Amino acid sequence: MMRRTGARTLFVFSLGLILSGAGVQDPGLADAARRADWDLVRALLQETPDVNEVRGDGGTALIWASYWGNPEVIDLLISAGADVNMTTDLGVTALWSAAELGHLAVTERLLDAGADPNIALLAGETAVMTAARSGYAEVVRLLLDRGADPN
Repeated sequence: MMRRTGARTLFVFSLGLILSGAGVQDPGLADAARRADWDLVRALLQETPDVNEVRGDGGTALIWASYWGNPEVIDLLISAGADVNMTTDLGVTALWSAAELGHLAVTERLLDAGADPNIALLAGETAVMTAARSGYAEVVRLLLDRGADPN
């Protein structure tokens, strides 16, 4: 009986470590950006990590910084060589994420760095479609001015 309780406690403790991330010794750049831990992102960039590191879902630090709308970190990641056209498993790009949430400054920085406004999700939705659906007229105008296909 004592052995079974000990195994159960170990299982629950291990599950807690996994779920909380407490067992992670060396968090990656993409994970730090996912958690919006900008100080850690800056520190990791000083160590010259793989700036295009991909999380399990295909997310990168640039895609997460775009999601959070952080133009300063976008600039840092682009300067460090982040690929502005990388996609997640579903086809999400940093530009699509910025368009969906109406982050105008981030959208502009990504376009300036060469982001392709016509990359579509696997389901076919482009950044301009997303911005229009979400009601971000300024982002739609910017995308169209920068070559997004209106059709």
